[in-house]
Amino acid sequence: MVYHRAMAPGSPEAATWCVLVDAYGAGARLAPEFRSRGLGCIHVFSSPATQRAIRTFRAADFDECLVHAGDLEAAAGLLRGKPVAAVLAASLSGAGLADRLAEALGVAGPDPARRDAREAGSPARPGSWTAGVAYVLNAVSGVGRHWFTDIWREEPGAPDGAPGQRVLLDPAGPTVERLQAFAAAALEERGIHLGPSHTEVRLTENGPKLAGCVAGFDPLADPDLHAACTGVDPIGLIADAALCPERFEARTRRPYALRQHARLLFLNPPPAGRVRALPGLRSLTSLPT
Repeated sequence: MVYHRAMAPGSPEAATWCVLVDAYGAGARLAPEFRSRGLGCIHVFSSPATQRAIRTFRAADFDECLVHAGDLEAAAGLLRGKPVAAVLAASLSGAGLADRLAEALGVAGPDPARRDAREAGSPARPGSWTAGVAYVLNAVSGVGRHWFTDIWREEPGAPDGAPGQRVLLDPAGPTVERLQAFAAAALEERGIHLGPSHTEVRLTENGPKLAGCVAGFDPLADPDLHAACTGVDPIGLIADAALCPERFEARTRRPYALRQHARLLFLNPPPAGRVRALPGLRSLTSLPT
């Protein structure tokens, strides 16, 4: 068989459904949110290799699980006949398949006419630019707007071993506002109109340059951290964008407020081995997480 289909006991055959592609990492939180709102959830692995690689997938959160093996029409055939409300990429690896499934099923999703820009536009892949200061802008799109949930400045590590880091930014200020306008234009150019997205920008002396723009969750996204620092839960916001446009519009009239500061450190481990002691480790482990 091209697809593996596993039906959970008591699945809501008559319910409205949400289809999530590659729901791992932060994207694993989407299924419980949609199910809490009365929808059935179907998971699609974008490939057998993805199924084997994912360790954070929670099958119990889904009513059905499918594995895509390259035949789009076979996948769409299994999903047709169900009232599907939305098809979303729950991670960056799911963007391409979610795009095509949404079009095949005739439900809201990225603009099919802009697929070339999403898949082949240059520069459109992370790492395309190396000059300038790096920024990451994560957004949720819906009702004709792109609302940025968290914006970060990336600072590279030092040769002496000091870790690289990301710093959460206040959305106010001319530089960040300029970056938001640039990222929103990139999302429009790619026809990304619903759900989460991740954009990487380099701010050079010649202006902002796009390093990557794709639908799906930032691999480093932490919804609990975002909620603590900005007061906004991106998981609930994505569900609102898909299911409750009026509520999404009301929640996104103003930029997020920076209530607490956040900094992500990119720690480079030493050669293989086990760390038994480290200066400050006791203080670090005593901090709330």
